[in-house]
Amino acid sequence: MIRLGDLELGPLPRIAVAITEADLPQAAAWAPLVDAIEVRVDLCAEPQPSAAVAVTRAAHAAGKPVLATVRWSAEGGAGALDDAARLALYAALAPIADGLDIELASPLCD
Repeated sequence: MIRLGDLELGPLPRIAVAITEADLPQAAAWAPLVDAIEVRVDLCAEPQPSAAVAVTRAAHAAGKPVLATVRWSAEGGAGALDDAARLALYAALAPIADGLDIELASPLCD
C-alpha cells in the first residue's frame, strides 16, 4: 500500500490542506479535520531553503503527514522560481517532508 508518512493512501478520498507560514498559528484548530498538510513553498513569503525547512518542520507539529510543494509557474505556481531554485528547495525538503509534489511536466522530472 502507498503511504504518505503514517497515512495509508488507497481507495478512500483523503483531505489535505494547503498552507503557508501565515497559516501555522491556526494549525491546531483545523488539524483534526484533515488527513495531510501541503506546504505550498512557492506561496510562502520567503521561498528559500532554510525558511521552507522551518515551515515544513512547524507543519509537522500538527501531527499530520506533510507534503511539500514548490509549484512550477507554468502550473500556477507563485513567483518566478527557476528550476535551480526549485531543485534546491526540494533537495532541502526531501529529508524532512513525508512527500514531494513535483509536476510530471516539469523540467525537473526530465
